[in-house]
Amino acid sequence: MHAIGRIDEERLKLIPMKYRNAHEFSFFLHDRLVDLLGEFESKGFHNIVENSICTEFGGREKVFEGMDILGFLKKKASLNPLYMQHVNSHLVLALTSDMLHFLYESLTCFEKRKFTVGFALLRKPLKENLLFLSWLLADQNDFITRFEANNFETLHGVPKDKKIEIFNKAIHSLSYPIQKHSTLSLSGR
Repeated sequence: MHAIGRIDEERLKLIPMKYRNAHEFSFFLHDRLVDLLGEFESKGFHNIVENSICTEFGGREKVFEGMDILGFLKKKASLNPLYMQHVNSHLVLALTSDMLHFLYESLTCFEKRKFTVGFALLRKPLKENLLFLSWLLADQNDFITRFEANNFETLHGVPKDKKIEIFNKAIHSLSYPIQKHSTLSLSGR
């Protein structure tokens, strides 16, 4: 079996042949996510609200010096969706970037046969970042409310049934039809 050819053979020499395609494909997926995140950031999607405010009040910035604009957006009911969009876009950018850094380092550890470190590095993106990103997709208001509160207490120690609920809601909120059997069932584990 030959490698896919995306990664230099020298880097793959310690990976058994039967796992090389899976390893390269994992890096391919990682790289596509990096590309998507880079496009999201380069297009400025996370700054739409901020840029709109600057454009709206261009030339009158002195009036708003020292003002908590995010607090103002949050308190004014008609502007709350803008606040949520701003916070959500920044959270998605930060959580996804963090997740991709951990995945990259984990994959490179596997290439060096540092399995304990590689698997330890997978723990955070798979147990935390994925949950938080799914939570944002499933129930943005609940996640942001908890994030704004004492987030160490409100976002950690989430019970198993709540995690399953979050993942199921996230799956069902995707834009393509999901077959009935795709609902998570972790009760048997």
